Amino acid sequence: MSIIAGTRVGPFDVLSPLGEGGMGEVWRARDTRLGREVALKVLPAAFADDRERMVRFQREARLLATFNHQNIAAIYSFENVDGIQLLVMEMVPGDTVKQLLAEAPLPVSRALAIARQTAEALDAAHGKGILHRDLKPANVKVTPDGKVKLLDFGLAKAFGPGFNVSDISESPTLDTGATKQGMVLGTAPYMSPEQARGRTLDWRSDVWSFGCLLFEMLSGKRAFGGASAPDILVAILEREPDWSALPKETPPRILALLEECLTKDADRRAPDMAHVTQQLDLALEGRALFVPRSGSAVSARIRRAPRVWATAGALLAVAVAILVFITLRGKETTALPASKLLAILPASDLTGRADGRQLCDGVSFSLGVKLQSVPGIAIMRPSGPTMLKETDPAKWARDTGANLLVQPAVRQVGDTRQLSYSLFLAGSPVQIAAGEVTGPAAEHFRLEEDLTQKLVTALRIHLASGAIVPTPGPALVPGPAQTDYVVALGYLERYDDKDSVEKAIDVLAKLPDAGKSALVEAALGRAYLASYDLTRDVTKAELAKKAAERAIALDANLPEAQDTMGRILLARGETEDGIRAIESCLRQRPDDVEALRVLALGLTKAGRRDDAERTFLRVVQLRPRSWSAYSGLGYFYFRTHRYEKAADAYRKGIELNPDVARLQYNLGAAYLRARDYPNAEKALLRSIAMKPQPLALSNLGTLYYIQRRYQDAAKEFRDAIDMEPLEFWSHKALADALSRLPGQDPESRTEYETTIRLAGNALQINPRDGEAHAAIGSSLVKTKGPRVGLPEIRRAIGLEPGDVLVLQCAALVFQAAGMTAEALSAIDQALENGLSIDEILTEPDLVGLADNPRFRAIIRKHSPEKERS
Repeated sequence: MSIIAGTRVGPFDVLSPLGEGGMGEVWRARDTRLGREVALKVLPAAFADDRERMVRFQREARLLATFNHQNIAAIYSFENVDGIQLLVMEMVPGDTVKQLLAEAPLPVSRALAIARQTAEALDAAHGKGILHRDLKPANVKVTPDGKVKLLDFGLAKAFGPGFNVSDISESPTLDTGATKQGMVLGTAPYMSPEQARGRTLDWRSDVWSFGCLLFEMLSGKRAFGGASAPDILVAILEREPDWSALPKETPPRILALLEECLTKDADRRAPDMAHVTQQLDLALEGRALFVPRSGSAVSARIRRAPRVWATAGALLAVAVAILVFITLRGKETTALPASKLLAILPASDLTGRADGRQLCDGVSFSLGVKLQSVPGIAIMRPSGPTMLKETDPAKWARDTGANLLVQPAVRQVGDTRQLSYSLFLAGSPVQIAAGEVTGPAAEHFRLEEDLTQKLVTALRIHLASGAIVPTPGPALVPGPAQTDYVVALGYLERYDDKDSVEKAIDVLAKLPDAGKSALVEAALGRAYLASYDLTRDVTKAELAKKAAERAIALDANLPEAQDTMGRILLARGETEDGIRAIESCLRQRPDDVEALRVLALGLTKAGRRDDAERTFLRVVQLRPRSWSAYSGLGYFYFRTHRYEKAADAYRKGIELNPDVARLQYNLGAAYLRARDYPNAEKALLRSIAMKPQPLALSNLGTLYYIQRRYQDAAKEFRDAIDMEPLEFWSHKALADALSRLPGQDPESRTEYETTIRLAGNALQINPRDGEAHAAIGSSLVKTKGPRVGLPEIRRAIGLEPGDVLVLQCAALVFQAAGMTAEALSAIDQALENGLSIDEILTEPDLVGLADNPRFRAIIRKHSPEKERS
């Protein structure tokens, strides 16, 4: 059904034709209701008369109308005006890429800029379950200000059902214009091999078409051509593009990306548009070349591509690259490392679900749990929740120390779910393996197990049992609860976010099998413990223990239950029982690094230093490239007063990953105790410049306090409190600094009272926390008198007689109470256990001891050079 220019169709003044295709005519028109220009697509009568097709088209059009992206031409409405079916779309000014290519190929920089926006639009749409299916130069428009707009997005799907993509005459937007190769159908050259065969399509078909588009923008020639549609299809199915047609200035990373996109086997193709976008970003940033697959046409092109280099350094880089290529020629570049250190990146969310991000985070976590029990695989967990927002694989490799990266993805259409993965070597975006499983969403656990099995096979690991250990039980029966459980795990991955943790609790508590499944109760225990860590709400700690007890009662051998119970007992000060629970978990998972770290911390707390050191060193052995393993070892040496060894461990961690603020402030703390104040300040300021964190600010405040810079110290302690208001030591430190400043006594007293309250809250969970007793005792001295704090100090010493903070507080309380002998004994023990001597000599409340002969002897014993000065 046709219309003509100069007429009105309903509220639309028809202005001029824009084009014609298999889905009908396209007209420029003016919407008189809103006073804006629009593009009208008039659907053909045969299409409009097919009720089944029309219903499907309307449904798809409504879906597209709800999706908004800056690089996709918007669909405003679908209307029936006097029997004419109209699709009302955004009117986009500018030229299509086809028009831009009419004269010559695009400059590389412009082609990549257009490609980057196109890839971002495709990635966003794929995330909503929307495919393009007809990506080509005529459907990519560039506005006068350089913005890319994709046209006809998703409409190929809407054209079905029964649409046979191998029947070119049914192409949704046929282009019959003349080309350099003759009169051929424009859609055919951009079809993926699976589309050409008439198979079911997924997002990887768009990846192929994108590769064709990018190739043509760079070369001015189609990647797959021919004199007729059959010739084109044969080229798509059987031939390689003419790689020599690409300009010599094409970045090597783009050459390799094109090879990934135009791989005929969809399972080996670039995994998704997120990966494509990342590679374009790296190319636009000028990142260094990686090594493509040996023997590929692109790798050969890179080796022989001429370059003009301006510096000797660049010539050296060429020499190194050539050496690498020579070394790898004829070898299997997908050879897996003998030691498989595997990091699982956040899964790509292609579900269209409101909780899709949490489902995907839960899938990544769950895959890691399953794989960590497989001999020969080490799962490299990220350093913290902030990494879940990171999409750069290079940063993941640096953060975790992994040599292999897994990028999962989760897709869902209706009740059908697909889980997939892509496997990469760290430092190379070339995919070396991929796999997928598809099935009912209700059987999510089975899908995870099947995918894990595929990944284990790809890693060339042979299990004695021949299969992955299934999800521990009694597991949730197939149904929505399985998905809800995994969503809760995803929420719990953001354990630094109170709202996310509370949502995890809410989801887990509402599961039908809550109270019946050890798996659910163990997760609930972890969630309540995370909530306590964030809120210091003692009721959450009690709920955590009860959930862990239910998990143990339901399945005493479940590692998740043992691990959860161990962490809760350690948090409550029940150290030996906590150690035994973690050891039970490790008997089933001997290489579980997270459990080993918890055990090492517990052993340190228990004073079992040799066992603790062996455990920390075991973590380093299992994670030799992980900065966090060295951070843990440094912590142990710091706690055992071996500050030089602590600094060495932190420096090793910094070598592995110089971008970690935590390593810098830990190094600063080690320098501080070693009395190397210039380096301490440098390290702490570096840490704060990278990422302000409470411990870095507190340590810097302590340094300024030692230097009697009380105003500066108070500022740092205030900043630390702003970030972590429930940490009682920061309030005590602020109170101490304020007490040295004129006119600050009222605020100082308030801070001491806050310290007493917060430390008291901590004791409700762990009555054996000696440092909390010490903080209360030393604060009571300031608020209620010298003798009032003595009982708390004596409890603290009885609980933790070797803790330097306890002993330092004890010295202050004993001195204030006139108990000089006890004060001197506490000072001696504090210095023996690693307290910096300057923290004694610069403390105003101990100045009265300066002329005491025993005090001078103690100082001489611990620092002869200080006495001589």
